[in-house]
Amino acid sequence: MNKQIKPEQLALEPPQENKPALEAEVKYAVAHASALLAQAANADDFDWDDPDNESVVLQEQRATAAYHNKAGELIIRQRAAFNDDSDAFVFVRPENTTAFLEAVAAVARNK
Repeated sequence: MNKQIKPEQLALEPPQENKPALEAEVKYAVAHASALLAQAANADDFDWDDPDNESVVLQEQRATAAYHNKAGELIIRQRAAFNDDSDAFVFVRPENTTAFLEAVAAVARNK
């Protein structure tokens, strides 16, 4: 059986030697909570479509796959958007794969 404790046995005040450290922690916690509340208040003003919004680090991107089919062609397939009838495909014959990929890389480097 647990030993019963009387309310007057509980220390409700921290020892005096720890009081300044505890007060500093409380002040920090209050300041941090205030900052979080301020951010939450501004969250309603967030605009995903603002091109000047530096908080958006990745724009929406449809899933894209690259694989070879049975004929050895490089297939680049992009998932259909909600308003598309089917996925989009690019077929590159095996003898043209290297030239195609080098051209894509050159375009990406000169962006």
